[in-house]
Amino acid sequence: MPYESAAKDANFTVLATIEAVKNSLRSCDEYRYITSLHFGGAWIGSLPLDVTMHQGKMVVHLSGVQMKPAVKPLAIGMMLQLHMPDENNLHLGVGGTWIDVSRDLQPVHYFLNMQARSLGSLGYKVGGLLGEDDHVDVSTPPPGCKQLPMLTAIPRRIHGSARLTP
Repeated sequence: MPYESAAKDANFTVLATIEAVKNSLRSCDEYRYITSLHFGGAWIGSLPLDVTMHQGKMVVHLSGVQMKPAVKPLAIGMMLQLHMPDENNLHLGVGGTWIDVSRDLQPVHYFLNMQARSLGSLGYKVGGLLGEDDHVDVSTPPPGCKQLPMLTAIPRRIHGSARLTP
């Protein structure tokens, strides 16, 4: 934030690593999951926040120091509050909004879920997958894969890993 600002000039950035996890030998059947998040920008200052999956566990580092669950939120940077109530959940307060990150509890795959609430209340346009950027590159099936309408698709479990709530 703000939308289209260079990372070095941004107030707040969230960069996600999204990896494909194969359930079969066909690339058309791959699922994509968030496996790490990096929070940065002027509001965080010199305290970068990294959330990663490591051996099935969510690991949170603030400025390189591993965070442990705590009862009270921790103020970081100019506008942020970090609350990690347990080893599977992280709440990052930004002004009047929250970004929730949680470890998915799937027994087979380990990935992060992310939900952002009311980012518009901060008064800035939002870019990226949860904002106003073009999503064609990530919503288009790989070459050779048939895109099926949702109602006629073969039933399979859909794993949501990021969403924006107004």
